Amino acid sequence: MAEEAFAVRHRVTGDAVVVTASGGVDLCSAPALISEMDQARRAAVPPQPVIVDLSHVDFLGSAGLSLLVEAEQRCAEAGTPLRLVASSRVVLRALEAADLRQVFTVSETLECALSEG
Repeated sequence: MAEEAFAVRHRVTGDAVVVTASGGVDLCSAPALISEMDQARRAAVPPQPVIVDLSHVDFLGSAGLSLLVEAEQRCAEAGTPLRLVASSRVVLRALEAADLRQVFTVSETLECALSEG
């Protein structure tokens, strides 16, 4: 199965700022994702969360894991919770293999992430 082309965007909802990524998150696509996540963090009004929807990500490499940790730290400093949406085995396995599952609040759906509080 070929990797989908990488795409990322963010949108402000009433309850959160949602970053949606699709395709592979690797060394080449990581800068675009961290840029979008920084914009989302700046758009969020604490305690409004930033939710990163990874449900359409088909590869999550070490660069992607590293940027998620960095984003978590930046959000924590800003008083903005960071939540992940991850339902694919690819993303969940990468988080578990790097022993990062406990670092993040992970939900299976965007609706669940929006309702967390």
